[in-house]
Amino acid sequence: MTNYHSYHQFLPALEYAWHTLPKKKWYVMLDDDTYVIKSTLSLLLGHLNFGKPHYIGNPVGDYKGRFPHGGSSVILSGATMRNLFEWHPKIVAKAHLESPFAIWGDKLLATTLMKVGIYLDETYRRLFNGEHPWMTRMWVDRLCLPIMGFHGLGDRDIMEQVGEVFKDQKGPVTWSSLASIYGVPDYQSFIGVPIRQHINYVGRLDERSTTVENVAKVEDCLNLCEGEPTCLAWTYDPFIKRCDYAPWAILGDLADGRFSGVNGKLGRKLLSRCHTPS
Repeated sequence: MTNYHSYHQFLPALEYAWHTLPKKKWYVMLDDDTYVIKSTLSLLLGHLNFGKPHYIGNPVGDYKGRFPHGGSSVILSGATMRNLFEWHPKIVAKAHLESPFAIWGDKLLATTLMKVGIYLDETYRRLFNGEHPWMTRMWVDRLCLPIMGFHGLGDRDIMEQVGEVFKDQKGPVTWSSLASIYGVPDYQSFIGVPIRQHINYVGRLDERSTTVENVAKVEDCLNLCEGEPTCLAWTYDPFIKRCDYAPWAILGDLADGRFSGVNGKLGRKLLSRCHTPS
């Protein structure tokens, strides 16, 4: 497992790992503010053949170039490392020349691997997470799946706290289990009390969230969310009459004056489809 925090050190760090720890089954790269849940990592790797060229991570970018988000961790099989550093030294040498000028080292790694015929496998993208536990967006399409870890734990105390929480977890930790692990209200509780004050269950907005202006009252925002088949959380700002809702929910962020809630009925329905991991 290689730890890095400087973008231009991606390839040198990987090459160093290969030469100092050769013939390992798997190599995992992660930032120094990333925490990986070992049970989830072991579950994933146990289903894959390290003798084949695997390159796995959390995809970012558009159709012009997809590459794994380094902060979410990047997994490479031993076969991938051998292919790159033993069989294609000229391609690696050229990449080293580009490395000091690369804006994103994780993207340079992706384009370099493409030159040897290895592409990012997005099959397992829903296991990866690039956010802090309290800001982790639990999407409707991954509640039943294991979560790989967390990112953005730059403060030492926070990293230690997360380590204490997850070090003794038995079996895979699913996205949906984060609520019970951190002791926050579950989906059932929102069915009886759908509106909570001074909190935000949506968190960071992006192109997949929806914003509606000029919403008269908080109940209207609640109804907008419940009327959407994939809305899992909503938040309402009464001062500017704005409603935001999204196909995910976070554990909850303090937000003075706002109202927010989680679609308890949808959450309960989604969890009913989960099976207990063995």
